Amino acid sequence: MAAPAAAAGAILKQLAWTVARRQGSGLLRTFWKAIAVGALILIVAPIGLVVVAFLALANQLTGGGFLITGSADSQVGSMACPVSGAVVTQGFGPTSAPFEPPGFGYPHFHTGIDLAAPIGTPVRAANDGFVEAAGTQVDALGIPVGFGNFVKLAVGGSKEEIYGHLSAISVAPNQVVRAGLLIGAVGSTGNSTGPHLHFEVRVRGVPVDPAPALQC
Repeated sequence: MAAPAAAAGAILKQLAWTVARRQGSGLLRTFWKAIAVGALILIVAPIGLVVVAFLALANQLTGGGFLITGSADSQVGSMACPVSGAVVTQGFGPTSAPFEPPGFGYPHFHTGIDLAAPIGTPVRAANDGFVEAAGTQVDALGIPVGFGNFVKLAVGGSKEEIYGHLSAISVAPNQVVRAGLLIGAVGSTGNSTGPHLHFEVRVRGVPVDPAPALQC
């Protein structure tokens, strides 16, 4: 009886050792898989952070959306001149004017064009659309700043037009307008150095140069 019992014990011992060894190999494989995944995370995570930082910087420089450096001519189509007989005193793009905000990687960037004309000169819609906003930009003390008296038109899809520094506003929010309709008058309200219309076109929230598309 002793011999069969000893043989059975040896077999059970060998089986237990084999199972333990196989389990150990599985644990070892699991350990190395965890090490590999951890290394991959350490490599990929910094790259992801760099991409996120770049997108955040681009968003800050453009005010949201992607950088668009094209002109309104290709993105909006032709536009009627908003101020008849006006003279362009400042174009779209980088400027040395200290009161202009930063943009597109420049310390000062003019996001529209300035059309100079006497105060009270009629300002007309350059496109069909509807009035998104009409009012006055003011600071905490109620003093006009920025565009001063302004009108913002939605002209289809993701396109907008801004008419700034007006002396008078002739339209109301949500009003439908047609190209050529009187929407206000030239003024010098807000951050302005003299009578003119600041005319700005935005596509998906990003300013584009309106000059090539204007029929002035």
